[in-house]
Amino acid sequence: MCVYNRFGPELKRRLPIIPSTQSTKTESARLGLMAKLAIPWVDKTIAILASLPFAVELYRRWMGGHVNFPRAVLGVQLLVLILLMVLRTAPVR
Repeated sequence: MCVYNRFGPELKRRLPIIPSTQSTKTESARLGLMAKLAIPWVDKTIAILASLPFAVELYRRWMGGHVNFPRAVLGVQLLVLILLMVLRTAPVR
């Protein structure tokens, strides 16, 4: 089914009617995922899990005795980043 566009019949251009249920389902699914990811404890958990591979590799090098000054500074930097990710607050909008 087609209808004339809002500019009137003089343009003779027809636009298809899009069922509204299809667009609302995809929008609600997308918004539902974003709403879940915006929960503060979920956001913090994802941030910590993302930094774990770096922390594990740093720990392996530390225990292996392959620590020099740059790696020690990297370890302190990583610990500060993890601490800040855990202590941060959600933005106010």
